[in-house]
Parts: sequence; C-alpha cells; structure tokens
Amino acid sequence: MIKEGICFVYMHRFISVDFFLNNKLLLYVSMEILLIMLFGFIANKIISKFYRKFEKVERGENIYKIVIFSIKTPLKILIWVLVASYIIVLANKFLNFDILHSILFFRKIVFIFLFGLFAFKLIHECELYAQKKSSLANKVNMPVNIPIGTFCRILKIIVIFFALLTSIETSGINITGVLAFGSVSGIILGFASKDLLANFVGATLIYLDKPFEIGDHIRSPDKKIEGVVESISWRLTKISTSDKRPLYVPNSVFNDIVIENTSKMSHMRIKEIIGIRYCDIAAVTKIIDDVKNMLLKHEKIASDQTLIVNLTQFNQSSVDFMIYAFTKTTDSIEYQEVKQDVLLKINKIIGKNNAEMAFSTKTTCIQCSVPL
Repeated sequence: MIKEGICFVYMHRFISVDFFLNNKLLLYVSMEILLIMLFGFIANKIISKFYRKFEKVERGENIYKIVIFSIKTPLKILIWVLVASYIIVLANKFLNFDILHSILFFRKIVFIFLFGLFAFKLIHECELYAQKKSSLANKVNMPVNIPIGTFCRILKIIVIFFALLTSIETSGINITGVLAFGSVSGIILGFASKDLLANFVGATLIYLDKPFEIGDHIRSPDKKIEGVVESISWRLTKISTSDKRPLYVPNSVFNDIVIENTSKMSHMRIKEIIGIRYCDIAAVTKIIDDVKNMLLKHEKIASDQTLIVNLTQFNQSSVDFMIYAFTKTTDSIEYQEVKQDVLLKINKIIGKNNAEMAFSTKTTCIQCSVPL
C-alpha cells in the first residue's frame, strides 16, 4: 500500500506538470492558428476588394483583364489551402503523427490542380472574348464564323490530360506504361481521324488567315468551286452556287487550292473591244477622245485607276479600239448597270460622229456562164 501511494503521488505530479506544459503549448498553438486564419481572412478580403474594381468592367476586354479574371478562383483556393495545411501542421504537435510528407504531397497535388484550373479558366475567358468579337462582327454585317468553340474544348481536354499525368507522376506511379499505351492508341486514332484533323486544321487556318468570310463570293480556278460562302464549321464550308445549289466543301481542300475572293475586290473591270467600219476610219480618233472624256467624267468610273481607250488592231471587217476601265463599285448587279450605261453612251458617241459599229460580213461572188 505504501509503494502504491508513493507511485500515485509521483504519477500525479508528472501528469500535472505535463498537463501544464501542454496547456501552455496549446495556448501558443491556438494563437498561431488564429493568426493564420486571420491572415487568410484578410488576404481574401483584399482580393475581393481588388476584384470589385473590375466587376463593372466587361469581361474579356483585353488580355490583362482576361488573366485577372482567370486567376481569381485559383488564388482564393490557394490561400485557404495554405492556411489549412499550416493549421494541420500546428495541430499535429499534439498528435505526433508523421504527416509532414503527406502535407507536402497534398500541396503539390493542389498546386497542379490550381495551375490546371487557371489554364482551364484562361481558355474559357479567351473563348468568351472570341464569342464576343464574333457577335459584334455579326451586328455590323461582317459575319465571321469562328471554330473557336471546338478549338477551346480541345485545349481544355489537353490541360486536363496533362494535369492528370503530372499528378500521377507526382504520386510516384510509373507512367511509362500509360504513355506507351497512349502512344499506340494515338497512332490508331491518328490514322482513323486523319481527315477530321485535316479539316479542323483547315478551319483553323481559314480563321487565322481569313482568305474569305461568310457572305463572300469565292471561286477556285483549280476546282469547280464558285459561289457565296454561307457557313464555316470545323469540318465543312457550305457554299451556295449561282443556281442556289448548296455545295459542301471539306476545309482540308482549301489547304491545297487557289481561292479567288471577288468580294475583296476594290474595283471591278470593264474591258471591251469595239469595232468601227472601215469607211468610218477617219472618225476613229475623235470617237476615242470622246469615249475617254466620257469615262473620265463618269461618276461610277474610278478615274484614279488605269484607264485605256486606244486603237488596237485592224480586224478583217472592222477597225477595233479597246476600252479598259474600273468601276468604283464591287457589287455585281450595280456593276452590270454601270457597264450597260457605259456601252450605251459609247454607242451614242459613235452615232454622234456619223459612224457605225461594224459587224461581220461575207461577200459571195457568183460566176454565171452564158452560152455563146
């Protein structure tokens, strides 16, 4: 009994001292935890206040604002992850578990996740910016069909894929087998989707180079392609021909052919050969001068462009002179009206100078034999 009493007294003293030390340590740790939580709260308040300045600004206005809006959520999550990890490390002083390695591993995984989230949101903000530009183009009658949605979805999938691979490698798992399987699968899928990929690349090049847009009239001297572009998707371009037949052209075709975009013309050309009778050759010089003056004064003819009215040749049944000029309009219907007006005025000028336009003639000589 005496030994048991002595042991109880010593144990009670030991427990009391240890409990006191733990209480003192608990006080310090609690203060540190409160300070860390206060830091996290203040940091988030500062970030929220900073972003309130941009709430009234329309998103995606420039690259600076795109990056700011993309980093907002990952930054807030990062702050609370750091706060939580430090709190766990401090609380572990009472648990005495070996969790430092786990905390570091957790931080690496979270950093990879947050970087992937930032890249994902950055791509999303860029997609919103492109859609905004596309809608503005439609409002000003400059339709542009951008395959940016599909392109951004592919980029998002790539970001997710690399984030997963990096996380797997960080966790210590050998990804050589995964990559080898992925390489074989990629080769198989590459052969299977070769045409799809070529069409997507063609659509991307159309968007970047802009050889034509929706509403443009195009033609190809290499292939029988001519009409008005109605739509541009990631795989096909729809063209309406002159007889209103829809023509669907794979985008990969435009990588290898020459395209003429008549809608991008600054002027349209008038080139005609006019023939005068040989008996009116004396009036040719006056006719040419009058036609040239008429074209220079015509309100629909571009006087700052090349303008030629000259005698070209002595033909079999006519004296020919050429008219070479450019109209100010590029609209095909208005062009035909301008051309008609020019030709009718030329006809009046020829008649005014007491001349006539020549036409093909053939003289047939018939020899009659009379019996003697």
